[in-house]
Amino acid sequence: MASKILIKSIFLLCITLSFTNLQAQQHEVELLGLETIQFSTINNDDVYYYTGQIRLKDQQTFNGLISINHKRYKDYTTILKTKDKCVYIPNENIDTVILYKDDNRDYTETTFVSIKGHDKLFREIYKKDNSTIVYDLLKKPFDGKIMNDIYIKENGKLVSIFNFWSSGPKKDLINYINKRDTKTYKRRDFKSLKDLFAKL
Repeated sequence: MASKILIKSIFLLCITLSFTNLQAQQHEVELLGLETIQFSTINNDDVYYYTGQIRLKDQQTFNGLISINHKRYKDYTTILKTKDKCVYIPNENIDTVILYKDDNRDYTETTFVSIKGHDKLFREIYKKDNSTIVYDLLKKPFDGKIMNDIYIKENGKLVSIFNFWSSGPKKDLINYINKRDTKTYKRRDFKSLKDLFAKL
């Protein structure tokens, strides 16, 4: 009687192990499928990589090729591409990203920062001091343009100055300065963004 129970127990154990092994193999296949999707998504033509460094909130740093502000499931992430792999890093874990280019004639550096309460990383386009900083949400750091959705941080307060009815981000900045300082500046009063930023 005991031998029959032992045989049944061994038989059930073998079936359980086979089922568990089958599930593990299926799980590996699913993971492999996920990686394939992940890498084919990463290699799309609309993903641009720039040399740089990611600094996490826990002080870790990573160097490699970086592409920022990609929607992944519900959250925004930054992609770090190293020699042998690509990794999605949630923006909520990031403190700053510094992207740079050095073409032997000119060294250019652009900083992106994480701001509490926002999913995307903000591009720092002007910094007077720690109390006056101008940001936008453009993902390409070196093309010399600014994006419509401009944010200004003054005295610890971050405000969006985007106005749908204005003619662009430069006009939004002029309107902001005019309202703040009760001035009547026009576009023609500023030859460059540098001149405009000097009024902030």
